[in-house]
Amino acid sequence: MKERSIRPERQLATGHLEAACKTWGLVLDDYPQVTSGRIDKRMTDMFTLIGPNIRNHDAQSLYERARETVRPELIPV
Repeated sequence: MKERSIRPERQLATGHLEAACKTWGLVLDDYPQVTSGRIDKRMTDMFTLIGPNIRNHDAQSLYERARETVRPELIPV
């Protein structure tokens, strides 16, 4: 799928928060079936990057979904 090749970090950096949340949501769809240090790092980074935007509905929904999906030790305190 073409959308999955788009980096949500890049989307967020260019001011497209909602698009970044959607793309990270696609990553979360596949996350339970993937074992990779790289994706674990991206998930940890995602929490850090969306933190300042947590009042946004899309960011908050993504954060809550990710907390239920990602291994607890990857969630920053």
